[in-house]
Amino acid sequence: VLLAIAAGGWWLWNSRGSDWSAEEQEMADTFPQIISEKDGQRGWLGMKCTSMPTTNGEEARIRCSDSDLGVSIMDFGTQANRDAQLPEGDAEVIGNNVCSARSYKMEGVTPPAYRIAPEGADSQYLLLVNGGEAESKRMYLNLCEKSRG
Repeated sequence: VLLAIAAGGWWLWNSRGSDWSAEEQEMADTFPQIISEKDGQRGWLGMKCTSMPTTNGEEARIRCSDSDLGVSIMDFGTQANRDAQLPEGDAEVIGNNVCSARSYKMEGVTPPAYRIAPEGADSQYLLLVNGGEAESKRMYLNLCEKSRG
């Protein structure tokens, strides 16, 4: 009985969360397969998602991470503002002809990190995937699915 009560308490504590700001909620609705429904809940690959302070002209920033891997999602408001954050040079295109993004490896960074720049309607956003398995895991970011579940 005590184990069941402890498990129930852990579940409630771990899954309650708080509301995102309006800007963050827009990002959570844009990337529902990556960002949790609420701040403090678990998102992509079971990573905990939290609101983060903005920098470099961002309008909103959410970070989902665990001890080995993380993804930061940033809203720059416009594609031009987002593109100003991208490096010069060639990018690897990931996705398909319906939904794609440009991927840039960040040089000289340990653990490995990649900037992911969605194209089309989501071009104001920039994602940063970092961690030991960032190179392979970035290929499984579901940028396209717009429903939860």
